[in-house]
Amino acid sequence: MKVPQGMGEGRASGPGLRRFSTAVLLALAGLLGSCGSSTHAANPNDIYGPLPGWLPKSSIPVNRVVVASTKDPKLGIEGDTIKAILSHGQTLITLSGPAVPPFVTPPPPTTTATFTISVSHTSGTVPIRAIDFALVDGIGRFFYPQTFFGARPPKLAPDGKTISFQVREVMATGAGSIRWAPDGVPLATWAFTVEND
Repeated sequence: MKVPQGMGEGRASGPGLRRFSTAVLLALAGLLGSCGSSTHAANPNDIYGPLPGWLPKSSIPVNRVVVASTKDPKLGIEGDTIKAILSHGQTLITLSGPAVPPFVTPPPPTTTATFTISVSHTSGTVPIRAIDFALVDGIGRFFYPQTFFGARPPKLAPDGKTISFQVREVMATGAGSIRWAPDGVPLATWAFTVEND
């Protein structure tokens, strides 16, 4: 049976396409085969080199302490130190964590997350209350701790001394945040990730 013109094989078929396809496949096979067969030993003096010149230069200093106030709250990540200016005092406050229990298999959807908060270089009146810290977990649930975990800190941060205290919650894994709102006004928020793997 003869196929009517315009039906059957199109313009992109035939021996030319088959030859081209075969050539491309052979070239890819050759490239992939040569990737694993290199006998070149790594030189310990090899270095990566500088970043390409076309990348934009960062204008933000690294390891800086940002200043937060009730009129200009700041966002940081776990480990960042924020200089908090309150109406009657100031302090440097750092959030570390979360610390989680060792990995188990299969990983549970929730885990116990412990955060350590440190305040230092305090002057004036800086209240320390568990209820001033609000946590949000990986599925959007809010937690408002009523007490600190472990040793309780003083009600006011001591002038010139460094103290650390902890909050602990059972939270869903994933991205979350902890907000510090002394006197009910948000001042600083830290983003974190709860991982149990």
